[in-house]
Amino acid sequence: MKPTIKGVTNPQKARIHIAIAELKLSDEQYRDILFVNFKGATSCAGLSYRQAEALIGIFKRLGWKPKRPRREKTPANVTRLASKSQKWKIEELEELLGWDADKERLKGFIRRMTRGKRTHVVQLTSLQAARIIEGLKGILSGGRAQRARGH
Repeated sequence: MKPTIKGVTNPQKARIHIAIAELKLSDEQYRDILFVNFKGATSCAGLSYRQAEALIGIFKRLGWKPKRPRREKTPANVTRLASKSQKWKIEELEELLGWDADKERLKGFIRRMTRGKRTHVVQLTSLQAARIIEGLKGILSGGRAQRARGH
């Protein structure tokens, strides 16, 4: 069986053309780079996957700095749950506040902050967890909760 060679992908082609534009290479300069480095190639479409990665590497050595890809927006019908690090942070703040002895304190705080929608850390969305963390930090630093009691 003959091994298949993976061809250049569309995202690679996009990165190549972005690099060409950002480096302000003329068409002639671009084709010279291809011809010299890839056995007479005249277009990135004929390159293999590895060759395309090598071409991108050449552009990086010429000073091109690719921008970090943007994180995809969460669709409106999808809810991200709290991450492990958010859950750990809430547990850490719970301990620092001395609430770990009475689990009802944190449950009550979560219930109040989520307007009765949630009571446990595992039920929180990412956004709710961020708000809970900020609220707990505020209490810990003597924020709003301290002022409300008149201290």
